[in-house]
Amino acid sequence: MRIAADCVTALAQATKAATADARLKVVRQSLLALPLAAALAGCAFAPEPRLTPHKPDARPAGAPALTALTAGPVKRDNAAIAQDFDYLVFETEGGRRFDQLNKLREPIAVAFLGQRFNEYRPFTRKFVQELAREADIDLFLAETPEQASQAASRVHIRFVSFGEMDISTPDAQCIFLAGAEPFWRIIDDEARYAELAQQISPSEMTVYIPINATPEEVRECLYEEITQALGPQNDLLHLSDSIFNDENSHSRPTPYDLLILKALYDRRLQPLQSRDEVMALLPAILADHHPSGLTSAAMPPLARWKELDSLWNTALSHRNDAEAIAERFNEASAMANQLPAHDYRRLAFEAVSLALHRPANAPEQFAELAERFEAPPFEDPLRAALMRVEQVVALHASARWSEVPAAANGSLDTLARAGRDDRVAELYCSLSSALYSMGRREEALEHGAQCLTWTSYALGEDHPETMKVRGHFTRLQEGL
Repeated sequence: MRIAADCVTALAQATKAATADARLKVVRQSLLALPLAAALAGCAFAPEPRLTPHKPDARPAGAPALTALTAGPVKRDNAAIAQDFDYLVFETEGGRRFDQLNKLREPIAVAFLGQRFNEYRPFTRKFVQELAREADIDLFLAETPEQASQAASRVHIRFVSFGEMDISTPDAQCIFLAGAEPFWRIIDDEARYAELAQQISPSEMTVYIPINATPEEVRECLYEEITQALGPQNDLLHLSDSIFNDENSHSRPTPYDLLILKALYDRRLQPLQSRDEVMALLPAILADHHPSGLTSAAMPPLARWKELDSLWNTALSHRNDAEAIAERFNEASAMANQLPAHDYRRLAFEAVSLALHRPANAPEQFAELAERFEAPPFEDPLRAALMRVEQVVALHASARWSEVPAAANGSLDTLARAGRDDRVAELYCSLSSALYSMGRREEALEHGAQCLTWTSYALGEDHPETMKVRGHFTRLQEGL
């Protein structure tokens, strides 16, 4: 399940008449990207009712290529990966344990239900081909219903109304369930919903995506939900290099995720095999697929990680209670501070705490967090880039325009390669606004064009916020 952001954040946007006060609202997906700051500031985003999806725009010309999907290697001992595999595959987010292996029978078809997803077919086809190749799964995008029916298993993709999704799963951006039923048939039937959620190795899975989702949200849902529908259904907070983590920094499957899938779909493991059999075979399977895990330095056990997971998720469940969110995160932060220095969750909770309190020196603190994520033992350029975005937002709030370019420019390629399109748009918009405020009008116009292009790609060319940015950009052109 991919967690939905509760609101959008305020972002400075250049205009002809008022540069500091105009704001572009960009949906914030990542918890490390800190949507809580906006939520606590009273920001609210009411998704517009729609009968058709937002029209996706082409990926911006000249954008750096997305990071290739590859399976491993990862900086993790195979024993630690085996422990993660156990919790990812044999336990659900709700804590239910399975005694049998949950994986789909091959060949597996990914199939669209209805015509509303046609514009996403090329994107999905490419992703499914990469996933099949790197995880060594007999997986393909079905071009016709007849082709889908010939597969042993199917992962269906279905749009649902925002109302259906918001009523039944208000904290989810999108979900997957066993079966192929229309969502409206199961949302009011709790027994049927629970039955579908507990099925093991079904022949049909369905990914449900709200029809008002932005193109970036659709792409992220397709990445994560197709991947998890194949078997790893749990989300674990301590997995810093994974989409199996509701912190949502990553939008695309990582080398770690593909390694888990490659182990799961090893031919030595069969659907409905007992957990004991699987865990006995897993060391040899991991040794074959991840030989570096036999000699790499073992990561110490992550003490109390499940308790931290629970605190994190409890905090998020108080989606309309800022005081309760802050209380739970403060409690979790105190626990995280007791973790070893190498555990990235210490930095994650520091970032959340910083977003909650936003002190006067927030730009300097976000810059320090970025530097710590860049350095050993983390060496995590994506999280460092996400911290730079927060540094830019804090600089903007303090009207420290001259410091924005240095903070923003180094992160654009990293975010674009990771598929964090909303954050790329945010940085370009911030750069345009800062440059305009410094009197550098030609450069402001250049970055304003990129702001519009990336906003359109992230939100859709017909999204109301895209149209607002287009209006701001037109006035900026006229002012020059």
